[in-house]
Amino acid sequence: MKVTADADTAWYIEISQAIAQPTLTIGSEWVQDIGIGGNGSGSSSGNVLAPTQPNGKTFQPKTWAVAFVCVGTGNGHFELTPTPVTGNGSIPPCDGQPRLFIMHYNGPALVEKIVFLMHGDIIWNAQVLACADERKC
Repeated sequence: MKVTADADTAWYIEISQAIAQPTLTIGSEWVQDIGIGGNGSGSSSGNVLAPTQPNGKTFQPKTWAVAFVCVGTGNGHFELTPTPVTGNGSIPPCDGQPRLFIMHYNGPALVEKIVFLMHGDIIWNAQVLACADERKC
């Protein structure tokens, strides 16, 4: 929220009704890897490590996801760069609601990098997820 007013202006915010917000629960079928975030316009990127199953073995899942949340005014998009194909998604309006963008590949894919290109006056955070149990993702 941004308020611009003279110094002697009095203003108040009244919350008249609580509105239940949806929750996003990430289950044990997902392996979390890299977290990335920022504020304002610009680009951010990060290298993704090969996901590791609970038994310590690395794997290349067919299903990847990005858990994303942002607040403010703006938009943007992200790109996952795996081998052999690239996945991407457009960021919806930043309303503080967490979202899960799921990408299904035809075969095993190793995501190597994620890039976010953001525009506007926003604060955002994202987490790259790999599916450890294809029956549940």
